Parts: sequence; structure tokens; C-alpha cells
Amino acid sequence: MHDLDLLFATAKAQDAAAGPSDGLMARVLADAAREQPHPAARPAARPDTAPLLSNPQAGFWPALAAVFGGGGVVAGLGTAAVAGLYLGFAPPAAMVQLTAAVIGTTSLESVDLMPGVDALLSEELEDER
Repeated sequence: MHDLDLLFATAKAQDAAAGPSDGLMARVLADAAREQPHPAARPAARPDTAPLLSNPQAGFWPALAAVFGGGGVVAGLGTAAVAGLYLGFAPPAAMVQLTAAVIGTTSLESVDLMPGVDALLSEELEDER
């Protein structure tokens, strides 16, 4: 315990205001400045879609895609529409149960939204026998 008191007394006797040297601070700041992210280059300006819309030679589909923001946007909208149609015509069993519970034809306690894997495991075990 005496050694610890001696260590604290020595630390207290040293000048507490003396911080790191100027050379150390300059090296730390130079390293920090080197690691800072550099601003990214500005992206090229998007071409104006007005000439495409006013050009009758471009065709209907390119003009329609330009109205919505490009081919990628139209592809995303088409994918979402197809997924919505599929889920509307062939909903998963859990959605049918949930819909019945929301409408009120069945109680919400009978809906199993997070089914366990017990049924899957029992089928696999029977297949292995």
C-alpha cells in the first residue's frame, strides 16, 4: 500500500499542466488530417429528358421510362406489381389466417404467425427411418 501512496505522491509532484510535446501533437494532427475522407467527385449531371419526350422517333416505351425516371425504376415498379398480384391471388397460409382474424371470422389466438420447426423436424426424422 505504501508503494501506491508513493506513486500517487510522485505523480502529484509532477507538473500536471505539462501536456504532450508540440512535436507529438503535430504528428498526431498530421496523421488525423491524412486519414480524413476526401470529398467525392460530383456525379455527372443527368441528361435532360425533354428531348426524349419531344422526339417522336424515340418510341413509346423509352419515353414512358423517361417519365418515371429510367428503366431501373420501371423494372422495380413492374417487379413490385407482379409480386403484389401473386400475393393477392395465392397468399401464404399465414396471411389467410391473419386476414380471417382481422375480419373477425376467427379468433386471433388460433393464428400461428411464427410457426416452429417441430413439424419440419418430425417429417425429416420419419424420412430417415
